[in-house]
Amino acid sequence: MQEQLKEQATTKPKEEQKNGGNFGSEDKIMPKIRLSRTSKGANKLRAYRVLIDDKYVGVIHRNQTKEFDVDFGEHTIQCTIDWERSNHITVDIQDDLEELEVIAKGVFESAIRAIFPFDGRDKYLTLSKKSK
Repeated sequence: MQEQLKEQATTKPKEEQKNGGNFGSEDKIMPKIRLSRTSKGANKLRAYRVLIDDKYVGVIHRNQTKEFDVDFGEHTIQCTIDWERSNHITVDIQDDLEELEVIAKGVFESAIRAIFPFDGRDKYLTLSKKSK
């Protein structure tokens, strides 16, 4: 019985034998979306909610950069704060990283918008690709 246990412990699984002993170490690259938020805007103390493919994935704070793991392919990103939101931006992830930036309206623009909110809910935050 002990010999069988020793043999089982020293015998590599079939998958590991097929992969030359590197089972589980494929080092698969997980693509990411890197989102940066500037210090500009009236909501300096508040976080923006981040949505990827209409699913909540986290928040981003002032002067923060965050990375979100995604699959290769096309994804739609949007940021929101209360009832306000950014434009949708669609990216096709072919490399391992896509860099985006979210910018809010300034204090003066926010005050005007509070009085005359006629330009649509998706104009308060601006989401764009970061120039490389």
